[in-house]
Amino acid sequence: MGRQRMIRPEFFTDGELAELPPLTRLLFIGLWTMADREGRLKDRPKSIKLSLFPADECDIDAMLADLAEVNCIRRYEVDGDRFIDIPGFITYQRVHPKEAPSVLPSYKRPKTPPLQESRVKVATSREKVSSLDVDVSLKQGPRAVVRKEQPEALSPRAGGSFDDFWGPYPNKTGKADAQKKWRRLSPADRTSAVKASVLMGVAVAGGYREPQYCPGGLTFINQRRWEDWEEGPPAGYGPNGNGKKKECHRCGVTLTYDESDTLRCGVCGLVPS
Repeated sequence: MGRQRMIRPEFFTDGELAELPPLTRLLFIGLWTMADREGRLKDRPKSIKLSLFPADECDIDAMLADLAEVNCIRRYEVDGDRFIDIPGFITYQRVHPKEAPSVLPSYKRPKTPPLQESRVKVATSREKVSSLDVDVSLKQGPRAVVRKEQPEALSPRAGGSFDDFWGPYPNKTGKADAQKKWRRLSPADRTSAVKASVLMGVAVAGGYREPQYCPGGLTFINQRRWEDWEEGPPAGYGPNGNGKKKECHRCGVTLTYDESDTLRCGVCGLVPS
């Protein structure tokens, strides 16, 4: 049964909330009416949809993930049951004195940040590349970077945080705009983007492509570039890739690939060793 709650005017001018879709912001208000006096409720997306959006087509789980991304809610698990906590609820809500006390377990801040153990740091040398959760062979073609089975923490249900994507991503331009777009991705898309980011980082670490020739983060997200990596690294990210400029030491011109996919100078014909 829903409860009467109050809305402060500041809600409509909050910068982070303003970046979320209108229906997601409406969901946040709806959660207040479902929460107990301590700001807690059960994390059951199907039940939440039936209570708040019975006639709308929407992905409640993805919308909850967006709210958690901007710290409007905290999703947690206790003894196998999932719950939602609304930070600061008892501060900005005036709860009726006769409202029943909460019977749900409280949120406890984890000792380590979420996904801490599953984050993959991109290596800066060939010796460190082998320590990644990705198989890499520096002597084979574009398929040499092979994805291993994804860790449980990065399953489509959990998605992944923006830091998981941005950490290994080679081209560190447009972070703020990329982060705004990230909040609108579904958990499944976030998972794919994180995996593609790791693979792209490995390609750069292996010397197959220079960071400035990788798309900016915002471009990568807007154009859904992770779809190019579903079958492995695309052309230009392997040993024969064209993303890393090399110059002929005789003529000073940029080396290019001929019809046989051999890197050579177009002026003197030099093939680098």
